[in-house]
Amino acid sequence: MTLPLADFQLTSTEPASEDEWTDIDDIPDEGAENRSDESEGNCKTPSKEVWNGTENTSYLTSPTTSQYPQPMMHHSSFPLTPRPRRTIILSPLPRRSPRDARSSPPPVFSSPITGTKEERKAKIRKKARKRAEEKKQEETKQEKAAEQKQYDEILKDMEAKNIRFGDFLEYVFDPLSYRGNVRWHNLFARPGSVTQFLDWWAWKYSDSVRKEVSDWAVSFVCKLIRNEMALVTANKFLQTRRTPIGRDILSRLSFTGMHDTLSKMAPVTIEVVKSAVTAPRAEIKHSFRRRMKTQTVVTSVILTCLGEYSQANNLFKRGIGLWLYSTGAQRQTHAVLSSLGITESYSHLVLRRTPQRIMTTPSQQNLDTRDTLSTPIQSLPAGQGSDTVMSSQKQLGTLFQLSESMRNEARTVAASGTFGVVYDNINMTLRSAEQVIGRHDSQENGTCATVFPLWKADLANLDAGKLKDAIQSAPPLTVPDILLSKEEEKSFRQHLIYTILHIIVMHGGDCFQRFQKDLNANQPSTNETIEVHKTPLYPLPAMNIDESTIIGNAQVDEAIVKELNLSQQPEFWKRIHFQAGDQLSLARLRANEMIHAGEENEYNALDFFVLVNGLFYAKIADTHGMLETHFGSQSDIRIQDPGSLLFHNTHLDHLPITLSSLPTFRTCRDLVFVSLYAHVLHCLLLITGASSLEECAESITSWDGLVPDMQTQRQSLTSATSEKRKGDMVFENASLFLRDALILREFTDAKAGDSGHVILVLKTWALAFHGNGRTKYAYEMLHTIHNINHVFPPEIRKIVLNNWLANPTGKPNAFVELDLVQEHLNFWIKTFYKSHGSNASWDWLEHVSPCVEVLHKLASDFHATLGSDQGVKHADANLTKDIQTLMESLDDYDIYQIQPGRVLKGAKPMPDVIAVGFQSLTAAMAWNPLDEYNTHFKHLQQCHHNPPVTAEMVNRVKEGSQTSKPTNKLPLDSRAPAASALYTEESITSHNEEDKEEPRMDVASTGSGTVETDNLLPWLDLADVAFDMDIVECLTDKSTDNETDNELV
Repeated sequence: MTLPLADFQLTSTEPASEDEWTDIDDIPDEGAENRSDESEGNCKTPSKEVWNGTENTSYLTSPTTSQYPQPMMHHSSFPLTPRPRRTIILSPLPRRSPRDARSSPPPVFSSPITGTKEERKAKIRKKARKRAEEKKQEETKQEKAAEQKQYDEILKDMEAKNIRFGDFLEYVFDPLSYRGNVRWHNLFARPGSVTQFLDWWAWKYSDSVRKEVSDWAVSFVCKLIRNEMALVTANKFLQTRRTPIGRDILSRLSFTGMHDTLSKMAPVTIEVVKSAVTAPRAEIKHSFRRRMKTQTVVTSVILTCLGEYSQANNLFKRGIGLWLYSTGAQRQTHAVLSSLGITESYSHLVLRRTPQRIMTTPSQQNLDTRDTLSTPIQSLPAGQGSDTVMSSQKQLGTLFQLSESMRNEARTVAASGTFGVVYDNINMTLRSAEQVIGRHDSQENGTCATVFPLWKADLANLDAGKLKDAIQSAPPLTVPDILLSKEEEKSFRQHLIYTILHIIVMHGGDCFQRFQKDLNANQPSTNETIEVHKTPLYPLPAMNIDESTIIGNAQVDEAIVKELNLSQQPEFWKRIHFQAGDQLSLARLRANEMIHAGEENEYNALDFFVLVNGLFYAKIADTHGMLETHFGSQSDIRIQDPGSLLFHNTHLDHLPITLSSLPTFRTCRDLVFVSLYAHVLHCLLLITGASSLEECAESITSWDGLVPDMQTQRQSLTSATSEKRKGDMVFENASLFLRDALILREFTDAKAGDSGHVILVLKTWALAFHGNGRTKYAYEMLHTIHNINHVFPPEIRKIVLNNWLANPTGKPNAFVELDLVQEHLNFWIKTFYKSHGSNASWDWLEHVSPCVEVLHKLASDFHATLGSDQGVKHADANLTKDIQTLMESLDDYDIYQIQPGRVLKGAKPMPDVIAVGFQSLTAAMAWNPLDEYNTHFKHLQQCHHNPPVTAEMVNRVKEGSQTSKPTNKLPLDSRAPAASALYTEESITSHNEEDKEEPRMDVASTGSGTVETDNLLPWLDLADVAFDMDIVECLTDKSTDNETDNELV
């Protein structure tokens, strides 16, 4: 029978005092309202219990507390369990009568259920898991105890049978016992078992055991490292004995690539060295860049160790040695680092192959032993006699091996047939610290050349016969060929507008930088833009040949043919050879062609060249002409033009400039450009009516409306002032400067590689050079325009336009002129790689010059990987203050505010060089530059038409002389150069006999209205020779090829 809860009560065996707590289980009951609590003011604190499977709550009550229940507090001063312990007896409640029910109030019960349903389930699961874990631990403990008991019995049994535990292990683990299944299934199959044993032996056993394990571990790791070192050495990827140093081998000097290779072949060594250089917290704290630096250190240490392990592993040492040499390090630096095992010694770097010394019998004395560098002498056959002794021959040093490798690469490129050559003079002074007899300072003039593969050139299109036919059928050059057509005028105008926008965005301040993306996206281009590619360069050995004369240029070409082994190729003269150089070099080559045309055949005819104009010197010539035209008057300061370059140079507080002794090209060009920027930005403010560039930028809402808005405002200003008839000399001079400077800036922006854009500028310069006195460069422009328009076949024209700009870096907007590339190579030769003192010689330069390009690239790669390249990476000069100063000056003097009748008293009007050049080409007078050019070209055609004197003709003459008296029946033209050819040769070399300055272009009006100019076209005097050869009176100070132009990135 089940009794209801209401029939039970909680009683205690001992009554509680007033100051003690009584633990009472408050059990809910359905009839609780009919019963009264026997104690007053009980305070109930819930305490969970389980009653008949139901979670209930018990309370701690006190007779002195209030009637409302409060939660139980866990505190040391508030005991949860009263003392002394009392026994709670559950007994049935006595039957109550209705009178008793009415006399006492019912007890107050609280709910025994706490928390949500999910929380209660979670508590139940937690308790279940805890009980399961406790049960499992208990079972494991019992099993372990049983196992230990069993193991103890086994050990006792082994001891009783006199079996040593060590002997038993030796039997099990001995490979000869053939217990592999036992070892695997009972030990090795469990991962970490062996590691656990080793950890116990190495850390938790006695000192003797730990020492033995440590010695074994060290010995084992050392064996692994030695095996890995042997493996790397056997792989031979760090060895250079059988493979000489070259461009391909130096490309392996990548620390990232070497680390990846070593990680595969020597992982233990990598981990050992890495643990030695990495702190415990480095993996957490170090950044990615810091970890890469640690990786480089690890790789460097291992490579140094490999070099010491075997001297054959010398790639790293030789690479470091070449890098030190490329940076101009002294010999003592090589010696110190060589002692540390980081690099090879300087003597090994520059070791030359010594000729073999041969002691022979008299019959063997004619053996040639002179040239052992290029063609080493083979060993004599056995049995030549005991008096024949050959000395051992040392291997070439690293630098000379690299030189030979680069020369072979150049020969390989030349053997393909699709190559070009650019050459230029190199001038330097070899100084001697102490002058004695036979040793003193000397000025050396030589020639350096570079081979480059032609971009997009097919060997089938390089037929010299087609070129000769094209020359014979080419029409003369006319004025319309020089002038821009309507389509070209439109294209040229778009390019000039883009140049103005480029100046506004790049130099207008931060407020215009938001248009940078739009500027790049809207750059105009033509159909003759060169695709972005990298131009490989292969410098040739320096030649001790002065190429300033006709004979010198012929000798240079012979030396190039010999160096490239072109004479070994059958009929190599039947392929077109591309030659690039400055104006003087091309003029000498044309003179050679004029002399030999119709007189020689095959190679001696020299009629297989395509001459490519060096555009860098043309840019120098234009800068020179601009200074002479727009510099201003130096004779009287009172008549200075406030818009002239002289006035701006003085206003900027720059160093004084005189036209008789010009500074470097970069200084002159920077003055022109900063003045141009100020002119453009000042005109922008005048057109927009803004008071500052910031206000102007705010008024421009979008890129699409920038150009139309400025054009509309300019047209409105032009129409308002179109009725004024009187001139303004200051405004006219400024306008002419603005046009000429924009054209120069436009040509400088040809870094994008747009050949069509270059042709437009060259056509303009063909007129401007005649107007500013650069007559020889004007003559060169006529040659270039005529060749492109009429002479060159379409295939040759395309090859020229694709290759007269080179891109040594392979990056966009990084195209440079071919002659500028050679100037930079000359700069590196003279600055870093030439010897000093008594060791300076042409023989040394001959071996060093082929390595210039690869050494420079090696230095750049090392700087980018291991350091900071401070040689070419620099911020542009901040021109903000200079531009603002000139803008204020232009505004103060109202340069672009037309004031009718404003003149500069005593000053000559500034000539419009393009108009003057056009008049000189079209003037009907006895001598005309265009007519003179066409006369020379026609004579060249006639010379090519004449049959040359061949060996067959000479034999026929000899046969006829045997039967009759020899008579001179050969045509005069077939035996000697024409009179004009001799005249050209004499006139070109006249600078060796007399010293005269190049006359300036003096313009004077004649009675017939024509313009008289000096007849300078066919003459080359000392001024131009000095200008090209970097001696005196040049934009490049003492040496143009010392100039490092920032345009080569």
